[in-house]
Amino acid sequence: TFKKENTMWSVQNNQTLTRAGTEILIPNIDGLYIIDESEFGDENATYEVLFKEEFKEFGIAIVYHIETLPSGRVLLVGEDYQTDTPYEGPVSFMLEKDENGWTIVKVQTDFAFEQVVGESNSVSSDNLTMEIFQYSPSGDYIYAVVTDYSNSYVVSYLVNDDGSLSYISNVNVNDVGYIDFEKNFAVSKSGEWIYYGSSFGNGYASLIGIIGVSTTTGVLSSDLKTQEVDAGSHNIQIEALDNNQIALLSGGKLSIQSIGNNGY
Repeated sequence: TFKKENTMWSVQNNQTLTRAGTEILIPNIDGLYIIDESEFGDENATYEVLFKEEFKEFGIAIVYHIETLPSGRVLLVGEDYQTDTPYEGPVSFMLEKDENGWTIVKVQTDFAFEQVVGESNSVSSDNLTMEIFQYSPSGDYIYAVVTDYSNSYVVSYLVNDDGSLSYISNVNVNDVGYIDFEKNFAVSKSGEWIYYGSSFGNGYASLIGIIGVSTTTGVLSSDLKTQEVDAGSHNIQIEALDNNQIALLSGGKLSIQSIGNNGY
């Protein structure tokens, strides 16, 4: 699944990576691949593969997302999605590097999906999975997309010192559609707003959604807002800028959108 061609690296079955210091971390179903940037351009370059047994133990069949947090720790989220075993749901690994190298600080498989669903009779917590996520500017909170591909939520979690994630709150974001790509999902520089869109649009290809966030508690506002955008096409990508502005790429068009202090 991973090979070097001349001085270029070819990675198969991978959809996410992150940089931690001088290292590039690339999770795959058979372990975490690590390349130091000093190896780039070296015909004899090598790479490490860590946590093979741990990934195998938890049946990792896909890794959705990996991010380096402000603390320097690394969070990755994968899923047991093998066809020959019962579905077990998502699993997260919190990683940390010390003088002895990378270690697993915490493995978590319970993300309080029962609280996400609440008293709904139409959504089963057993069918939910966690895919992409973003973090608050402080790194104290994680905002994750939880979905069964028909119903989607943004869920906030507290990042604990032991590396675990504790449920805080959630909002249903079906108003805009399934947030399927990490670039459809951004946190404002102030940490007060979450912006989201959908490649599919769910019939609302010219809308983005906006969620208010408490920077002190991580609680998400249930007063969802939507804003029309000029791009008017699918494949929305959002990047948070300073001063409550966003860079919006959609349908091959790039625009800068200003979001008011009240989220509009």
